[in-house]
Amino acid sequence: MIISMKRQLLITAMFTFFIQTSLFAGDSSWYLDLNSYPLYAKSGFTISDTQIHPGISGEEWTVIPPAQKRGRLARPVDLNIPGIPVPRFFSFQKHDLVDLTYSIPFTLNIPGGIDVPGVHLASLGDNWEIYLNGIPVYSEMDLDRDGGIKVHHARRDVYFPLDRALFKNGENLLVIHLIVDPGFESTGFHLAYPYYFDSFVNISKANTSLLTFALLILYLFMGIYHIFLYFSERNYRYNLFYGLFSTDLFLYLFMRTNIVYNLIPDTSIVLKIELISLFGILPAVSAFLQLVQNRSVNKLTRYYSLFNLFLAIAVIFTPANINLDILRIWQIVSLAMILYIFIYLILWQFVSVFRRRLNRRDTGQKGMNRFRVFLQTLSKTAIGNLLIGGIILVSTAVYDILDSMFFQRDLVLTNYGFLVFTLGSAFILANRFAFMNKQTARLNQSLEKKIQEVEQASEMSKVSEKKYRSFFEGHSDAVLLLNTDLTILDGNKAGIKLLGTSKKELSRFNLLQALATGGENGDHAGNLFKLKFRELLRTGKAVELKLRFSGKMGETHAVLVRMELIKSLSAGSQILFRGVILQQDALLNYFVGEKVQYRISNSFPLTEEISRRITANLSRYMDRGEAEVLYIGLREIIINAVEHGNLHISFDEKTRAQAQGHYIEFLMERQKQKEYRSKKVKIDALITPEKVEYRICDEGPGFDHRKFLNAALSSKNETLAHGRGIVMTLQLFDSVSYNDKGNEVTLMKRLK
Repeated sequence: MIISMKRQLLITAMFTFFIQTSLFAGDSSWYLDLNSYPLYAKSGFTISDTQIHPGISGEEWTVIPPAQKRGRLARPVDLNIPGIPVPRFFSFQKHDLVDLTYSIPFTLNIPGGIDVPGVHLASLGDNWEIYLNGIPVYSEMDLDRDGGIKVHHARRDVYFPLDRALFKNGENLLVIHLIVDPGFESTGFHLAYPYYFDSFVNISKANTSLLTFALLILYLFMGIYHIFLYFSERNYRYNLFYGLFSTDLFLYLFMRTNIVYNLIPDTSIVLKIELISLFGILPAVSAFLQLVQNRSVNKLTRYYSLFNLFLAIAVIFTPANINLDILRIWQIVSLAMILYIFIYLILWQFVSVFRRRLNRRDTGQKGMNRFRVFLQTLSKTAIGNLLIGGIILVSTAVYDILDSMFFQRDLVLTNYGFLVFTLGSAFILANRFAFMNKQTARLNQSLEKKIQEVEQASEMSKVSEKKYRSFFEGHSDAVLLLNTDLTILDGNKAGIKLLGTSKKELSRFNLLQALATGGENGDHAGNLFKLKFRELLRTGKAVELKLRFSGKMGETHAVLVRMELIKSLSAGSQILFRGVILQQDALLNYFVGEKVQYRISNSFPLTEEISRRITANLSRYMDRGEAEVLYIGLREIIINAVEHGNLHISFDEKTRAQAQGHYIEFLMERQKQKEYRSKKVKIDALITPEKVEYRICDEGPGFDHRKFLNAALSSKNETLAHGRGIVMTLQLFDSVSYNDKGNEVTLMKRLK
């Protein structure tokens, strides 16, 4: 059974690793390795440094040559810049903060397509701001009134998207302004690689490690589970130390992910927690191995544990540069402890088991040679599996310690070494559990009855669990529980605020009441929502869409909505609604203008999305309410281009379908027909500080626009049964002009 378990775990680990490595396959046309260009560094910073190539600026720069795949370090201590002191071991001397400028000129041919570019920097610290071609694109400056560092930001894996309009064909300039404490080594580019541009999708995938998260979940689960086992049966202390080891390992690895910066922005605190958790791993491993073999912990492990406790306390009360010196002490001492654990607690025990198996060979096995016994001991015993894991773990741990001291590549191979070691430890515990299960076989019948009771109770509690899970996890998302008729059963504070109602009125509120409306296609959002809702009830699969909700004071919010179907024997079918309010673009204050062109299919969700996209930056030059009205009018015109242009739907056909209540289904059926499905709507948008101009062109037969414009100007409403969108555009825009055919309209509005 153990061998079968080993194979399953090995296959699972290999499959997970394959998934992990597949995320890094294939670079986009945006890929550019910054390590392949020289890095210029100097003391001080001026805004002109962000715009002038350092080679022609006339200032004194230190040049670090390209390193490409090998990577390069660019810490202050590596730059040899005058005035930057060399950090001394265990020096409590305080240094004045230093301004540094890093400049990387690079050459780029801007690729085609619509990929959003991004940048990834393996490390950066301490406080910093980034400029691309003279434009600030990201900042982590947290200084107090006296100019001192208020919050430290010495981060790993800094990555974010960039506006492709910031790039130039040919010569470009990436500049980083840093404020650092020269006594702290982990500043500047304190890891060797990678530093590169790529599509932001590829960068996000590279920083979303499925294997890392799988390991974190595995270590946390194993840790909590074995601590629980210890408190259930305190005679087995090895469960406690295995649980502490696994939980401590989870905390250490979690502190090395970039997710932690969302929870703890100050990286000096992150560093302290990371080191304290690191110091607890080896004592727990040593105690676990001794307890599982001898049921006691020797003095060496006790003294080593006290030594690590002293280091952990020292880390709390010392500054960041001393924390790194403490880490160096730990690394040197721990290399010796790792060898002790491997040689004495693993290798020696394996040799003892091998000798016993060699001596136990019966008459029928006399022909079995020593090497075969060795292989069987290695592959079929728990201590043999642990030896394999120990060899891998020791190799990766030694490499990572040397890497931290000299190479600074931050590969963290110990992640994988600990996985194999943990599996080997799990096999030892599995053997012990198998022995215990034989002694407690009579309890299985009672346990099976308990399991049946738990399953019955679990079915009763599924709705309650899903209903309240999101309410109390500290999320700010709007969460609602709905009946299948869209009446609201319950909601959290954010959900009630989104609806613009109160807790008392919630049960009498229907979700459709909160949807924002406007224009002749004002019911379009409601129809689209109903269609998605029916799809959810029919298939049972979760659905997502973007909607706009009206607030209590008449304001509107763009919301990303996700709905899940919850089925229960006790409560029937209910809907779990989660809405995330889409925030304003952080780069809006830096917006100057844009010129874009789109060709969209006859998709009505796309009409909403494209209307929102090409009006998103209007609030830079006009009131947000006015921009919202302009969005509604533009959406009417784009919907008309799809409906009456490409899909060639007459006013009479639309009237009949709306009266019968199946207009959305009618549209979807028309979209599938061969003569319409390949047609596109072309949209040109131009925004400058002086004006905004949109050109919408469909591939339909056109219409008599003069008739409609004259009717609109003379208020002949009988002609405008479905033409209120044209009336709205006449009121909103300073100029509305059609081509002769009537399938292209140009809308222009002058800006103040």
